[in-house]
Amino acid sequence: MSRIRDSVEWPVDLSSWKLVAKGEEWELYDMESEHTELRNLASVHPETTREMIKKYMNLAARVGVVEW
Repeated sequence: MSRIRDSVEWPVDLSSWKLVAKGEEWELYDMESEHTELRNLASVHPETTREMIKKYMNLAARVGVVEW
């Protein structure tokens, strides 16, 4: 995956899930059960994380997101 600027967070929402890119790391939060974004669930739900990353990458390619 391409590197995303370290100081910028890029959220992606899908249902109750929220995916956030911080630098090269991806974090996944369940906003329905925990609103404070303290528990990164990416390793607990790797399939959901991969699915959301794929959706983000497809959207970014389609709309022409430019890495900066």
